[in-house]
Amino acid sequence: MNRNVRIELSTSQEDWKVVRECYVQSFHRYPLYKYMIPDDNKRDAFLRAYLDANYDVTVATGQGILLAVKLSQTDLNNNNNNNSNPLKCNESECSTNCSNNDATSNNNTTNKNIRTTIIGGVVFVPPSRDGHGWAITDDEPYWEAYEKHGLAKISAEGFERVKRYEAWENENICRKLSGSRIPMWNGLFCAISPEYSSKGLGSAVYKEAIRIMAQYWVKQQKESRAQLSRTRPQSERLVRNDSQLLEPAKEN
Repeated sequence: MNRNVRIELSTSQEDWKVVRECYVQSFHRYPLYKYMIPDDNKRDAFLRAYLDANYDVTVATGQGILLAVKLSQTDLNNNNNNNSNPLKCNESECSTNCSNNDATSNNNTTNKNIRTTIIGGVVFVPPSRDGHGWAITDDEPYWEAYEKHGLAKISAEGFERVKRYEAWENENICRKLSGSRIPMWNGLFCAISPEYSSKGLGSAVYKEAIRIMAQYWVKQQKESRAQLSRTRPQSERLVRNDSQLLEPAKEN
């Protein structure tokens, strides 16, 4: 595994903005989205609104999770007389000054800057609490979010194509899968920024992503059982206790 790349569960809105831009870059030439939004000049803006709408329905409501893929790189900068320019952070990366201790002759200093960059991510909808399919099978929240983010205003043609595609997807894929009555994860979006793709970085974090998802699911199930126990009627608990008292005593 590449030790410089990792994947983490994130609830940060700022992380989402960076992951979203990775998606926009990756999806711009993707055949499905070229079909959905034929106009190259409108595709990026439409994608941002479309992705934000899906994020609002899933991750922002606690019914989905965001996994951010992060890459750490070391920059060596030689500075004379300790006069260094601060490393700037932009929307797609954030850097931390890790060390400033390597003194050289003539008061020169070598700064080691560990720059951690979000290079992609995954948005998942976990299984439903009853274990049948995944959470959020209702289309209405998505349509409301699409209206809120103004997809039709950005591209009326694109919005109509999204509706046709998602109607087909729901009828031929989602309903049939959810009808299997087994727990399922729904991976809505998954991508690495084109700058970092085809380098094995996504494959390097695959097992860790599965571990995080499994851990999240186990925790969710425990919370669900605890909530069910708290909401069980008192009369039901008394009946169970009474039935235990009525059992015949075991002979020694």
